[in-house]
Amino acid sequence: MNSYFSKSYDYYTDQDDIGTSTPFSEKYANAFTAEIIILEPASFTEISEAIRALRGNQMVVLNLMKLDFEEAQRCVDFLSGGILMINGTVEKIDEKIFIFAPYNAEIISEVQQNYN
Repeated sequence: MNSYFSKSYDYYTDQDDIGTSTPFSEKYANAFTAEIIILEPASFTEISEAIRALRGNQMVVLNLMKLDFEEAQRCVDFLSGGILMINGTVEKIDEKIFIFAPYNAEIISEVQQNYN
C-alpha cells in the first residue's frame, strides 16, 4: 500500500514504532499515576484496608453510609489520626463521605477555589 506521505516527514508514523517507549515515558511512567481506592466498610474492623492504602500513597474515598453515626465517627477519627501521621489531607464530601489523600496528592474543593 502506498502512503501519501513519505517517511521523510516528521509526522509520519511507522507501524513498528507504535507502542515503543521513549526515555521520557520510561523516566516518568510512575510519576503521574494516581490510584483512588473507594471503600464502603460495613464495620470498623474493615477500616484497616484504608490505612494500608494510605500507607501505599493511594487516595481513599470513604463512604460510611452503611454505618451508624458513632461507628462512622470512630472510623473518621481513626483515619484522621493516620492521615496526620503521613502529613496527608482529608476533605469532607458529604455527610458520611470523605476523601483522604497522602502527602503527595492535593485535594482542591470548589470552596477553596472560590477563595483563591
